[in-house]
Amino acid sequence: MLFFKINIIKSETSPTPLNHLQPKILRSITSDIETEYDNRISVFAKDTPVEKNIYCITKEYDLITGAISEFFEKLGIDPIKYRLKELTYDQITNIMSSASRNEMIEQESNILPEAFDFLSCSVGNEHICRYRTKKKIESGIALSPYRDDLMQEFKRIYQGAKINNCRYRIPVHYIIETEDSENVREPIEALVSTLHAKNRVLSSRYNILDDTDISSIQNLESISKDTTLVLDLRPSSSGSFEFMECMSFFSISQLCSFINKTKNNIQYIFLFSKKMDSNSKTELLSHLRGLSFVEIHGKMLSYEEFCECLKMKSKLDNLLPDPSLTANVSEHQNYSYSQIDGIYQDWVTQKLKTEIYPQYAQCHTSAEMLLKKTPDKNSAYSELQSMIGLAGVKKQIDKILSFFKLYQMYKNNDPDFEKPSMHMAFMGSPGTAKTTVARLFARILKDNNILTKGNFVEVGRADLIGQYVGWTAKMVRQKFEEAEGGVLFIDEAYSLLEDKHGLYGDEAINTIVDECEKRRNDTIVIFAGYQEPMKEFIARNPGLRSRVSFKINFEDYTPAELLQIIRLMAKNKHLNISSNADNMLTEIFSSACKSKDFGNGRFARNMIEKALMNHAHILADSPENINDSVLFTLDKNDFEGIYTPDDTQKSKIGFN
Repeated sequence: MLFFKINIIKSETSPTPLNHLQPKILRSITSDIETEYDNRISVFAKDTPVEKNIYCITKEYDLITGAISEFFEKLGIDPIKYRLKELTYDQITNIMSSASRNEMIEQESNILPEAFDFLSCSVGNEHICRYRTKKKIESGIALSPYRDDLMQEFKRIYQGAKINNCRYRIPVHYIIETEDSENVREPIEALVSTLHAKNRVLSSRYNILDDTDISSIQNLESISKDTTLVLDLRPSSSGSFEFMECMSFFSISQLCSFINKTKNNIQYIFLFSKKMDSNSKTELLSHLRGLSFVEIHGKMLSYEEFCECLKMKSKLDNLLPDPSLTANVSEHQNYSYSQIDGIYQDWVTQKLKTEIYPQYAQCHTSAEMLLKKTPDKNSAYSELQSMIGLAGVKKQIDKILSFFKLYQMYKNNDPDFEKPSMHMAFMGSPGTAKTTVARLFARILKDNNILTKGNFVEVGRADLIGQYVGWTAKMVRQKFEEAEGGVLFIDEAYSLLEDKHGLYGDEAINTIVDECEKRRNDTIVIFAGYQEPMKEFIARNPGLRSRVSFKINFEDYTPAELLQIIRLMAKNKHLNISSNADNMLTEIFSSACKSKDFGNGRFARNMIEKALMNHAHILADSPENINDSVLFTLDKNDFEGIYTPDDTQKSKIGFN
């Protein structure tokens, strides 16, 4: 049964047709048309002080054009252009009830009685598809988690000719496997819109029935012809629903008997879930052997696909995508379609504030206010911020921390939200504070409830490689167990690589990759070492490459930063460095920085130790001059001669 409102396209030669008519005239005309078309179609007008509209109810779509033309003719109106706007069952019954109250008709059943036999019955959750052109349907499918299967079916539907007069229009029905409660209408609307565009279904109306509606499905036979029924057979939100439980008044065999009976004039879409009882699903399908099905499945998105969807979404909104749109998307992670809207809307909010309405650039979102919460002065985060230099490292850790906090917000809204891989690589020269920062980072993550314990376990090759067959994997797992809830720090991780494949080092790496995945929810592995060997180490193992989501580069300290560091180290030893040593120390650090692997912070520590030896020797020569000020102050003389640049050249082979 199809329900329409007839929207008349007005023109100067076609006045509004209902202004001069009385309800009695309309009533008799409607009756005449019903008789002439043998109760297969009813065209009627609702003429009240506040509403003057024409409506149509039909059992056969092909009768509409002739019946409407005859209706206009009986009204004494020249043929005019009109458009049909489809209505839901609820909308048409409300219109008929209103007409009855205004005494336009004696009762609703005077107009196509079959359409109103079940006024008191629940008919599920009715919808009318949003009008879509072929191009808009394709755009919607491109942003759907079901796009691979939907696009394939979209092309199949459009391959066939548009059906006009054939009695049978439905070759297949559909199964959509989905866990998505919010966006479940998207794949349904994509299918129904496409089928309607090619006349495979005559109505753009679809009705979603869950377990509470299925028992009354037989009541829908007369009004659901040429429409789509969606049977939601997924578990309830509590997860306790089994399909058999909803059939207390209506057995599976009876349901399937009804579906088999109406399969040629009602389009069926079944919503299944992976959580659905497999026995119930099997029993249902065994009773529907006369139906052919197309299965529609969702999928996760790769980094490239996810970025493509974000850019496509921005173009649909006429917004120019920029690098910030994908700045927080990790290339080593798969994404669900439900994540698109969150990231996209955050980007739109920022773009509105900074580009379109820059006067609001300083306003913060609630998420930003939470992320910018002032840390405790004695916290690990404050200790990190107080460290000398490391500007790039601090900025990167702030981003990672914000990313983890944002994940927690998503997780609070969606318990099934996939946790991103949190493993990372610290790359830099010796003495650039990689271990110190990693130790502080473990505490920071614990302070922010990202890790449960925040403990720190540092290991090297000797801690992970066994002497005998079978020992290595066991040693690796033991270290992961120690680090559970915290950080496992693997220093000089590339030392696990060996020239030959299949040795203990390979066993250790493979076990590490396996444990990284198993314990990803509450353990973070930080691989540390020199930059170039670390890049080679990660690149050689695809498993590591996909699990190391964050890479932090530790730059060498500048001479000015090293001067600050050596003063801080001296202060921690209750020593002072005289200002007359500044120029000499700056020259030493400037020269040392040019040497390969000069040691950074370790070099500064060695400088103090050597200066103390010189200081002791100088004081021993003149003990009578010792006082507290002299004893605890290092000056220029103490740093004399403790560093000589290495000018040695590798010998050359051959002739000069």
